Amino acid sequence: MSIPLPEPTNCPDCNVPPGKMHDDLCDIARCALTGWQRSACTHPSSTTCNTRWDGIYPGTVECFERGWTIPDVTDIDGNPMPDLNRLYAESTWDPGSQRMVPTSESGGGQA
Repeated sequence: MSIPLPEPTNCPDCNVPPGKMHDDLCDIARCALTGWQRSACTHPSSTTCNTRWDGIYPGTVECFERGWTIPDVTDIDGNPMPDLNRLYAESTWDPGSQRMVPTSESGGGQA
């Protein structure tokens, strides 16, 4: 199933444009090491785990690539909504690619 991606926008929390690093306190930023929300990251302050904003909410691309959407739910423009719960249940963060990959391909569980 081919699902069109939304147009890239500035981060809805820290307002950085696509391609720029999230602000330190951004709630949408993900930890580069675990893939979880960076504001809850417990790494030492010397650890660099910030990520770049690519213009699309984290996990949306992976969900749409796999056809994982919430049945009968659309956004305000009528577009399908990504099933992020399924993504985190059935995928694992790959620090090398900075993407969620199916757990069956990663050889393990969530970091």
